Amino acid sequence: MSQVTRLTVALVILALVLGGCVLISNAMAIDSSDSELTLQTYQAYSRIMAIYRAGGEAPSLVGKLNSALMLIHEAQLRRSEGDQASATRLEDQARTLFQEITDEASVDLANAKQATTLRTSLIIASVPATVAISTSVLYIALWMMRWLKRSRLYGMRIVEKKNKD
Repeated sequence: MSQVTRLTVALVILALVLGGCVLISNAMAIDSSDSELTLQTYQAYSRIMAIYRAGGEAPSLVGKLNSALMLIHEAQLRRSEGDQASATRLEDQARTLFQEITDEASVDLANAKQATTLRTSLIIASVPATVAISTSVLYIALWMMRWLKRSRLYGMRIVEKKNKD
């Protein structure tokens, strides 16, 4: 083999190796991007669930999470079609939505905890009031029954005295 042929073969092998490295690094970058988005999805979902567990509601955050998931799905479709630029733009929009969810979730979680504490305090405060009212009604009813019995007995005494006279 001539030296030119050897050099050409070496350049072709080098180009194939470099192309393979680029493809592998690109695939790893896509995987890391997907795993990052998956992690952000789980974090956003767990924050929303914490709000619901605390007794609050977050329909706007659920809507944003659904929008972010739709953007991720659309980005995956675009990436499979070979449109990396729009896929990256859609993923950035999804990341922005995840950041908004994270920011709003902490405020909503604090509000949910405060509302739950208020509800619990009202329930605890209403128990003694309910007991006091129930006891008062019972004693008033007993007092009325005794009063009626006494007045009936008093009326019976008057009738007995008239009958004796």
